[in-house]
Amino acid sequence: ATNRNSGAKLEKGLQEATT
Repeated sequence: ATNRNSGAKLEKGLQEATT
């Protein structure tokens, strides 16, 4: 669960950087 949460957080940060 922690690993999945970490991935989601990373993806969110990546999306923010792309925007």
